[in-house]
Amino acid sequence: MTDTMEAGGATEATAAMNDTDLIMQTFAAASDICRRAADGDLEARATRIDQYGEYGELLHSVNHLLDMTDAFVRESGASLEAANAGRFHRAFLERGMRGDFRRGAQTINQARQSMQKATEESAVAAAESARLQRMIEDMPINVMMADGESLELTYLNKEARSTLAMLEEHLPVSANELVGQCIDIFHKNPQHQREILKNPSNMPLTVNIEVGPEVLKLTVSAVLDANGTYIGPMVAWSVVTSQVNIANDVKDVVSLVASASTELKGDAESMVSSAAENAEQSLAVSAASEQVTSNVQTVAAATEELSSSILEISRQVSDSNTIAQEAVAETERSNEVVQGLADAAQKIGEVVNLISDIAGQTNLLALNATIEAAHAGEAGKGFAVVASEVKSLANQTASATKDISDQVSSIQDATNDVVGAIRGIGVTIGNLSEISASISSAVEEQGSATEEISRNVQEAANGTQEVTGNISKVSATASESGQTASKVLDAANGLSQEAEKMQTQIEEFLESL
Repeated sequence: MTDTMEAGGATEATAAMNDTDLIMQTFAAASDICRRAADGDLEARATRIDQYGEYGELLHSVNHLLDMTDAFVRESGASLEAANAGRFHRAFLERGMRGDFRRGAQTINQARQSMQKATEESAVAAAESARLQRMIEDMPINVMMADGESLELTYLNKEARSTLAMLEEHLPVSANELVGQCIDIFHKNPQHQREILKNPSNMPLTVNIEVGPEVLKLTVSAVLDANGTYIGPMVAWSVVTSQVNIANDVKDVVSLVASASTELKGDAESMVSSAAENAEQSLAVSAASEQVTSNVQTVAAATEELSSSILEISRQVSDSNTIAQEAVAETERSNEVVQGLADAAQKIGEVVNLISDIAGQTNLLALNATIEAAHAGEAGKGFAVVASEVKSLANQTASATKDISDQVSSIQDATNDVVGAIRGIGVTIGNLSEISASISSAVEEQGSATEEISRNVQEAANGTQEVTGNISKVSATASESGQTASKVLDAANGLSQEAEKMQTQIEEFLESL
């Protein structure tokens, strides 16, 4: 009995020892597999699991864990490797994954999608950056950039390099050596420029500089990064030498126009003054004409008195000597009156010649004004019309003065006839004292002579009235010339103001270049 019990105890002890060994072997196998897996060998697996009996389940679990881990690592590696190569369509296959493995797979897929989006956005940004860089490089505008701290040139586009190459002899270094150079080499007072260019609030700013014979217009702008941090100044510039030269030429032309308009204004003022003098002289001529008319009427009255005297002579032959003496006195007085008429007619002729000279001067002034208006171009068209009207009025004045001159000549001829007739009367009356026997015949001759005198005097009166009418026309023409000259003066003032305005605008344009 005892032996049997001892045998049974030994068997149980042996079995327990076997189980312990099996457990130890199982843990050793599991530990070895886990160690190999920890070393990166995810293909390590437990084999001949059946020999571990009921403890083989642990090894199955370890193998399953390694299968899941290996699958996770391989799948994530394939997905991330594809994403790294830009093949974002390769997703992490979540099938068969559970728990944290599935959540890890989902996280990797989300990261892959984020990487895809970021990569695509980065590619778009890179393409846009390349496009902008290419655009700046190929722009037909001179562009260069400098670092905000050191103010060393960091970039010049192709146009800037080409333009500076043409100005190389006027630069402190060659065009190819400019990148990396500090902007101080371009300035006599670099500290002032540094203070301006290091502060982005001073920009944008525009300045003109001279490089050799060329004038450059520089526009300086501040370049900021995405966070608004100042990177450095960018300078866009162009050669504006021709524009500046043209503007200076235009300025000179405007100055000439302003000077010409001032001269024209002076000419217009002279025309106004001349027109006023013409009007005054016309009034003087009109007054003289009225005086001539009065003198002619006096002569007419004298001839009537002479006729009465002749009748008295025929009735009183006994008093013929006395009447003859009175007649001589009357003829002398008539001769003086007629001589006054001749002198007045001569003065009228001189005044008419003066008016004709003034009309010629007015015509010459109008011609000069027309030439100046043509030089003024579009701005002088209105003035040219006024000048043409002045010229037309001057021609009318010349024509009217010619008519007056013709009438004055007629008056002078008639006056000469009267003078001759009166002289004949004097001779006749002188003979009355010597030939009283033939007084009747002399009286008849004297009557005929008196009728001739009356007719000539009437013609002279008509002529003086016509002179008065023509002088009135001359006065009206002089008034019109004055009005036209005033218009010319107004136009000259307007042209002068426009020239000053244009000169101001040109100066502002020059300052903006």
